Amino acid sequence: MMWWNANSSDNISPSNTEILYGYKPETTTFYALNHYLLIANHVFLARNRSETPNLKVFLALLDSKIKFERQIAIKNSNCEKYRAKWTTLSNYDA
Repeated sequence: MMWWNANSSDNISPSNTEILYGYKPETTTFYALNHYLLIANHVFLARNRSETPNLKVFLALLDSKIKFERQIAIKNSNCEKYRAKWTTLSNYDA
């Protein structure tokens, strides 16, 4: 987060939950941050297990986050925004 805050105009301090599930995922300004967090989380988890990060594990993590976003979109009746974000991945229709 120190790197992000030093390199962007935002000075943010997300909670652990926001780091795991996305910082203000409804705000397009933070899409890049959330993708960085997703990758950093995967690398961190792999390193803690003394493993090399791999695509299969990363894709499982991505799948989990996408499904979580889908549930939020359905709950908030905001499926169009969800579809617009994930439309290129056909497995994730809402």
